[in-house]
Amino acid sequence: MPSSLSNNQRGIAAILGCMASYTVNDVLVKQILQTYPVGEVIFVRGLMCSLLIGAMALAFGHAAQLCAPMSRVLASRSLCDGLATVAFIAALAHMKLANVAAVLQIAPLIITVLSVALYREAVGWRRWCAIGAGFFGALLVVKPIPSEFSIWAVAAAGSALFSATREIQNRQIGKAVPVFVIAFWGSVARIDSASASASRRWPPAASEWARTRIVSPRRGSGSGASRITGAAGAAAGAAARPALSTSATIERHCIRSREAANVASATMAAPSSRNATSPTIDRD
Repeated sequence: MPSSLSNNQRGIAAILGCMASYTVNDVLVKQILQTYPVGEVIFVRGLMCSLLIGAMALAFGHAAQLCAPMSRVLASRSLCDGLATVAFIAALAHMKLANVAAVLQIAPLIITVLSVALYREAVGWRRWCAIGAGFFGALLVVKPIPSEFSIWAVAAAGSALFSATREIQNRQIGKAVPVFVIAFWGSVARIDSASASASRRWPPAASEWARTRIVSPRRGSGSGASRITGAAGAAAGAAARPALSTSATIERHCIRSREAANVASATMAAPSSRNATSPTIDRD
């Protein structure tokens, strides 16, 4: 980034890039939530972020900071990051993306209020009017009317609150901790939050990738779909083979029993038929 930019301009550029990335991420997460549960999405998302950000932290020489004990502010910031992610993705799974995004717009408003309360920053009447209008717009989406109330809108508002608290704590941490270290512990907190929020087993689709890789044949034996189908067919055949064998054995026993009954009936009927057909000898 050119050195002619001021710190505020650099911060604005970073925020714009961050929000663009978040928008793309939200669209992809909304699509994935149609197939996978909330806990699994948060877990895999946090795991991938932890690996990538951890690798970046090590590449920039922050291994000592990663191993150092966390301060209370960093631990609180990581906790807020995890809770904000859980609340956001849970709301995104049950609400329209536009409505969730509208509720999340109160996060900058909360940040402004907290900056005045904690850091005594000056805010003019125009900004206060904008804050009031923003909160009113969020209420239109949340709809705090009993007949139209949605708990997931409250979850989205909670995500905005946790996000604002997280950003305020970023200000408190300052430059004492490298950015990659802060982001790494936030990703780890998301994994912990996903484990705590998982209330049921993940569907079989979660381990489909591993199963298909384990049972797939050697390379060059056909396309991926045919290998998976062949493996599934082989597994189904192996599972059904004992049942088919048992059924065939029972059928053979039934046939043998019927044959033995027929032979016994024929044997018992033979003497009576001979007596009925033998000539009568007149001794006179």
